[in-house]
Amino acid sequence: VQAAAADAVSPAVARAISHYQNAVYELETKSAAAVPNPFDGLDMTEFRAVAQAMHANNTFMTKVRDRLIVPDSIVARPGFCNRLAKELEVPPAHVVAHLQAPPTTGAHQNYKADTKPAAVTQQTFEEAVRRSGLTEEQQAFLLGL
Repeated sequence: VQAAAADAVSPAVARAISHYQNAVYELETKSAAAVPNPFDGLDMTEFRAVAQAMHANNTFMTKVRDRLIVPDSIVARPGFCNRLAKELEVPPAHVVAHLQAPPTTGAHQNYKADTKPAAVTQQTFEEAVRRSGLTEEQQAFLLGL
């Protein structure tokens, strides 16, 4: 009986744990929404210029913009995130927050169906680099960041 009593959580501790979990949930769900999308406002010419400055192509940069790359595999590359932040003229934290949000498809795209298609499966950063039609030089540059 005493062992069961020792394992019981007091109401005050239970409330504190619940409050903490709710606060963490709020931060996680609001952090991506609170930071503006660093790609918003770029027209196609500006988007292509960012891709060129990143030594990438539109295919790869679309994967980055639409968050089709596994977040942990891309934010683990601070060189890439910092370089992208510099090219987009935003703080690196904004780029990281954007990359960690759920995948999406470009809002600028038109669809014949009534609803937009679901985002495709995410690729790791290395898979995205290897499968985007980049030259060997571009791949080496991006993987070296």
